[in-house]
Amino acid sequence: MNTFIRLITLGIFTLAIVSCTRAGVNVSSKLTLKMPENISALDLGTLPSNINCFFVAVGGPEPEMRKNTCQRLGPNPGAYTVGTWAGGIPRDAEVSLDVPSGKDRVIYLAGFEATTAAFCSDFKKNGFPSDSPDFFYLGEVSGVDLEPGKVVTVPLEVTYDSTDIVDNCNGPDFPDDGNQGPYFRIEGIGQHDSGLDLERATRGLCYPVQIRMFEGMGTPWPNPGVANIQFGNFPAEFHASPSCTGGISNVFIPPASNQSSQFYFRSPVVATFSSPPLTVSGTTENLDFYQTFEIGDPKISIINGPQTLPVGGCAAYEARLQKHEDNGDYSAPAGGVVLQLSENASFKFRSDILCVGSNIATIPPATSSVFVYLEMLSASTVVDFFDYIGVTTPASGINVMPFVVTEPN
Repeated sequence: MNTFIRLITLGIFTLAIVSCTRAGVNVSSKLTLKMPENISALDLGTLPSNINCFFVAVGGPEPEMRKNTCQRLGPNPGAYTVGTWAGGIPRDAEVSLDVPSGKDRVIYLAGFEATTAAFCSDFKKNGFPSDSPDFFYLGEVSGVDLEPGKVVTVPLEVTYDSTDIVDNCNGPDFPDDGNQGPYFRIEGIGQHDSGLDLERATRGLCYPVQIRMFEGMGTPWPNPGVANIQFGNFPAEFHASPSCTGGISNVFIPPASNQSSQFYFRSPVVATFSSPPLTVSGTTENLDFYQTFEIGDPKISIINGPQTLPVGGCAAYEARLQKHEDNGDYSAPAGGVVLQLSENASFKFRSDILCVGSNIATIPPATSSVFVYLEMLSASTVVDFFDYIGVTTPASGINVMPFVVTEPN
């Protein structure tokens, strides 16, 4: 691998970050990036000698900054998650990105050799070139804190390895190649799972949603006509009221806008669907739809407690009721959630801190957690909560997630 630090302007390849606050929108930061003038000075042998087109992406810990995934192949394989991105940036060009302010931003850089100018034009608008060479992973900088009102200069060490490749970017901002739009999305139903490229939500919860229109690789597509674009024939899961009661007949997107007003979604059952039977009128454009939705049951996760426990030890574990799509709290329904705690000759579960009480634990209505207690009775015991804690009330519809505790002797 050849490694170098690109020297420009201030003596190092830099990312100039200017934070600002804008009225009426979330606090964001302006990320300004100056692309390297040239990478052909490296001793690349028979490898591409002129990486001249770049792709920049920014990730972070919040769901908004993790909704898309790109795969990294080669010596350090794996997936990295990103929110904001830009691509098709020519050599020696400058690009500005609006990035939500916050801590622990990670900035990624990739590049390839564009043999024609058409290969290196705005990827969001024009799509990724279908027959371009490989995108090489060139570097990243992590732990970047973007604070409103501050300017931060970040050095980025650029590395090159012909086997280190960025591939297969997926997510709500990366429609499949060829899906150049215009298309519409129903946004707000749960949370996007970038690994599976679907929207995950919880049965019974009410979600505020909107219809938004895009083209290319996620560029907003405003209604170009003089009439409203109407969406109708909504299934029973869609509602006009924030309480998710009553149906809805239609919503519209006015001229010059790419989004509808807010409405609501709730599914009473577990389901997976990809083609809601909506009708579209008021435009001659064929608006495509690419999303898949997975509606699942809430879950019980063990979020606190040791994963090793010696014989005679009695430890507390918090059993927390959570949404299907993430680790957000889910409130127990009327009647609560009743857990049946098992035991055998090697261990026992109880509902009290001394491990001598009842083997029934209850998450009260409108709350989200209860502590259960585990005592190890035999050496080398392995206990998976998934196998030994059951939900008796309600009779179905809540999943207990695996959590393994071992006796270390």
